Amino acid sequence: MAMDDEMSALISRGTWELVEVPPNADIVACRWVFTLKFRANRTLKWYKARLVAKGFTQTYGVDYFETFSPIACLNSIAYYFPWQSISTGRWEKQRMVCKLKKAIYGLKQSPSAWFDKFSRIIGEFGFLRCQIDHSVFVQTTKSGMVVLAVYVDDILITGSDIVGIEEAKTYLQKHFVTKDLGRPKYFLGIKIAYSKHGVSLSQRKYACDLFQEAALLGTKPKAYYDVDYAGSKDDRKSTFGYYTYVGGNLVTWSSKKQTTVARSSAEAEYQAMAHTISEILGLKNLLKELGFMYKDPVPMHCDNQAAIHIACNPIFHERTKHIEVDCNFVHEAIMS
Repeated sequence: MAMDDEMSALISRGTWELVEVPPNADIVACRWVFTLKFRANRTLKWYKARLVAKGFTQTYGVDYFETFSPIACLNSIAYYFPWQSISTGRWEKQRMVCKLKKAIYGLKQSPSAWFDKFSRIIGEFGFLRCQIDHSVFVQTTKSGMVVLAVYVDDILITGSDIVGIEEAKTYLQKHFVTKDLGRPKYFLGIKIAYSKHGVSLSQRKYACDLFQEAALLGTKPKAYYDVDYAGSKDDRKSTFGYYTYVGGNLVTWSSKKQTTVARSSAEAEYQAMAHTISEILGLKNLLKELGFMYKDPVPMHCDNQAAIHIACNPIFHERTKHIEVDCNFVHEAIMS
């Protein structure tokens, strides 16, 4: 049944036409990929079958050239929830037994072809692509704005103009085969819950699935706050974490192992400070593109007095020379 549904969808969209094999053609074979789709409560939703091309047999410079296709970063996705499947792109090459009129999953150039087509069509409707996140599109209307975030072939749409949102949906449905799933309840491993108090985001289910897959459900996790200085027993590199709020909503968070060895806790804290400032500047630029001008300084909390002193002191010496790039970056951000 799932295979029949997939074939019917591909044929109804005019994905290919049967032709004789061209002379000296490099034939790209295909295969079936099967998966199970679950609801947020882990009950089976449907069986899914996907016909994909064996793109790994293609040769760069012969069968394809451009492959890059951006996707909305998780930070952008997390910002849109509080604020509030597409046919593939055309393919120009004609080297198949089934001569493709549209790209299918598995081809090296499919993501690029799809995104180029989507960008062109949505741009004709008045949407502008954000410079900070190229998979985010913004349309300014008389009543507010409409925002689209694209993750592969999934689209999140939100904004302050309800009529504009419906018009954008109608426009997309004219150009693509779409399915309106309504308010998202689960997206990219994030469970979304709505209440009169706002929107709640949780990755508990995603984390539990990872623990179960790795057979770690019986372990006792360790929690790190700020910087775990020289916590790695293998190379003594530090682990740092940060989180940011916008309008009282937690929108970005991260925990990463630093790439260099810090010789003191102050150095580890300072490098974490530089990473956090990069995140803050990115968020400010994203908000600016969405029409929210925030001119006041963004408070950043640090509990290490030595790191704070280095940040406020424009003069560096030998003990901070090896992290001078971070020092100047942080100092420049503070002074601006």
